Amino acid sequence: MGPAEDPAQVQTSAIAGQFERVSARAALASTWALDPRLGCGRGFALGWLVTVDAAYGHGQADVLVSRMGRADYLPRISWCAIARGRRRTVPDDDALSPDVFDEVFAWISEAPQTNELFDRMLGPFPPGVEPFSLVPRQGLDRVLTELRLAPDDHLVDLCCGRGGIGLWFASVSGARLTGVDFSPGAIAQTSRRADGFMPRSRASFVVADAADTSLPAKTADAVVCIDALQLVPDKNGLLREAARILWPDGRIAITTWERCRGEPADLPPSYSIADTAALAEAAGLRVLVREECDDWLEQERTFYQHVIAEDGDEAEPALRLLAEEGRSLLPHSASARRLLLVASV
Repeated sequence: MGPAEDPAQVQTSAIAGQFERVSARAALASTWALDPRLGCGRGFALGWLVTVDAAYGHGQADVLVSRMGRADYLPRISWCAIARGRRRTVPDDDALSPDVFDEVFAWISEAPQTNELFDRMLGPFPPGVEPFSLVPRQGLDRVLTELRLAPDDHLVDLCCGRGGIGLWFASVSGARLTGVDFSPGAIAQTSRRADGFMPRSRASFVVADAADTSLPAKTADAVVCIDALQLVPDKNGLLREAARILWPDGRIAITTWERCRGEPADLPPSYSIADTAALAEAAGLRVLVREECDDWLEQERTFYQHVIAEDGDEAEPALRLLAEEGRSLLPHSASARRLLLVASV
């Protein structure tokens, strides 16, 4: 019998392997792909070109997958994952991997009850957006205004998830879009959904670490990051990457949470940030707007209360996930503030 394998090493290898496949039906070509659609003129090499076939509902949709198959971008949150009708508790010290997020995004894509709650309590949102963030409609309208997008600008959506918000922003502004997420499942869904918002030639999607996207420097007129910074282990890296890819005077808009001054650091990870503006300035960004949004926080509390009230054994997995999240966060919500940060280089 050989030596026992290190479970952590086995898990890391499995997670890294997830980056190398979008689905069993994805055709991988081990050649560098040049994509001129991001406005950099000369194109750029990102990695394997993946063609997602009609199994994703989008015939021959091009998805650019980064070669950075690493397991170091692992958000840490206390969620109760509900798999096949059974509650499966994820310990606080478990890193949520891309395949966990693949599963969550799959739940959201088949969650009419959950999406209706988002629309009723935080919206209404434009058809098809289906956000999974907790920024209400008036907050997203404000973010869009702060980005100051013009036709043919290039918008980068970091940690884009299923991509609805970035697709919406690009469609109404006439901007081109690059969505970045470390979840192959999210990127596959975003690519499939793109045709409902804009010409496919004006949107590209990348599976990559938000702190190391491989996008060319100074190619983004605007960057948006909605309700994700608090989950990213390398927050400084994400902000430095945003500063690197932004054109001079380009803008980044971030929504997140901060723990209130004097509150302990051992609050739930969603409230892990103490000073977002200080992080942005340390990354080379110039803060233009730092606004605490009490009305967003109040709507968030009300949303969680309604989700918990509708939870039950027959509820959709996405709703049950949100209910567990609400039970975890509501007792601490007075210790947090809701934040909109806008910065430039």
